[in-house]
Amino acid sequence: MIRDRAFAVQHTQMFAPRYMQHFVTNICVVAADKGEIRARANYLLLQTLVDGPTTIHQAGRYYDVFVRGATGRLLLKNRQCVYDTLLIANDLVYPV
Repeated sequence: MIRDRAFAVQHTQMFAPRYMQHFVTNICVVAADKGEIRARANYLLLQTLVDGPTTIHQAGRYYDVFVRGATGRLLLKNRQCVYDTLLIANDLVYPV
């Protein structure tokens, strides 16, 4: 599916120019144990077509697991994206 979306971005002429705004809010650390940090956050994805209004494209919640890398930096080990939106628009070509 990712390959299909990448192909659409590069080669489809039906894809109208747009601006995407991605908001991540209410970040909460749920647990920190065994070298992992579990967190959750809400997200909102807005889309503005060049010649149209801004619309809510998708909303939902991230469930993340972070680990410390060899340099001490936090690295994203796993992300689950649970969206509230009932239908996914077929023009959503960028990963959420």
